[in-house]
Amino acid sequence: MATKTPKKSTTKVDSSVKKKPTKKSVDAKATTKKTTATKKATTSVESKKTTSKKVEKKPVKKTDKLTKKHVSEQTKVEKKQPYQLMALITAIILIVLALIYFSLSGGLTSTSVFTTYENNTVIIIEDSTCTLCQVDEFVTGVTTEIDPNAQIIRLEYTDPQAQEFIKEYSLNQVPIVVFTKSFENTELWSQLSVAFNSITYRDNEFYLLTYNTPQIKKILEKPEVSEKSISFGNMESKEIIYEFCSYETALCGLVNGNAQYVSEVLVYNPEYKSLTPNVLSENNAKVVVLHIPQEENIETYVAAFCAEEQNKYVEFRNVLYNNQFEWVPVQERQTILTNYALQVGINVDTFTTCINENSQMYEEQIIMESQIAEEYSISQVPSFIVNNYIIAGPLDFDSYKNILIQ
Repeated sequence: MATKTPKKSTTKVDSSVKKKPTKKSVDAKATTKKTTATKKATTSVESKKTTSKKVEKKPVKKTDKLTKKHVSEQTKVEKKQPYQLMALITAIILIVLALIYFSLSGGLTSTSVFTTYENNTVIIIEDSTCTLCQVDEFVTGVTTEIDPNAQIIRLEYTDPQAQEFIKEYSLNQVPIVVFTKSFENTELWSQLSVAFNSITYRDNEFYLLTYNTPQIKKILEKPEVSEKSISFGNMESKEIIYEFCSYETALCGLVNGNAQYVSEVLVYNPEYKSLTPNVLSENNAKVVVLHIPQEENIETYVAAFCAEEQNKYVEFRNVLYNNQFEWVPVQERQTILTNYALQVGINVDTFTTCINENSQMYEEQIIMESQIAEEYSISQVPSFIVNNYIIAGPLDFDSYKNILIQ
């Protein structure tokens, strides 16, 4: 029996009848819409962000322009700074030079003290720290003994006007005393004039005091002595006494301990102590000798240098100072000088040879030492330079000690 194959149903569904969507289908559509809405929202947000970014980029670019402009301007300023600095330095230098010029020239309004005066005027260049220079006493002497109405001008030696005057006349000590030309009309001028030199400075005439008054002055520079200059005492000491002396001068004999002179002084000054013997006994100073001889006695000084060649200078000069009455009046001294050499243990043959062969060399040395005295306006012996002070006249040991503490 034949089996019949079932036929497929051919029933058509009415198209007018819509299928009711299933829950699953509705959820899917909702999900799709949600996803689409989310995408749109995201896209919208991103779009806004993009728009926002675009908007934000504009001020950044503007800032960059300003920054670049600032950097550019700063670079220009930095380029200008070296020139501005150079201009500032130049201006400062010009101001300093102007100040120096006005200072040296006495300023715009000040006038030179070295000018003409109607009244008698004394110009004193001084070191106001010099307590030993006795400037006040000197001024009192001028106003009481020469002219009570004299005008006194005191100028510190560091003042530019003072420095210019010092340089002009190569002066090396203060106080410096200058009198105006008008002092010629005073009653005492005939007596005073011997102590002055006439000078012309800045087209005006003055008198420069050259005598050692005041008695103590302060030096501005120390003497330059040669290797041949004789020194004795403590050769390592920083305390140096420059002695300007003559073997034939009585006061030099007193300073160096001439027994007769010292005994006479002790009568009215029992505490007197000679300088040189006490300096040697204490061994606290170095003595540099600068000889100031009288021309006719030059061979005696040559003999002293020859004694130094045998390290007997101090002994030989002591004999000379203690026997001034014996050798000074003698014209021919070779024999007497040889006897003095024997007394102090000098080899006479070597001594005589030295005098004969080295006279010219030592005479030149003595002339040089005399010139140093002239440079310091030392016109009398004995004179000394101690602790940067010039002392004119005999110096005793106690006074020397007092000068050291100044």
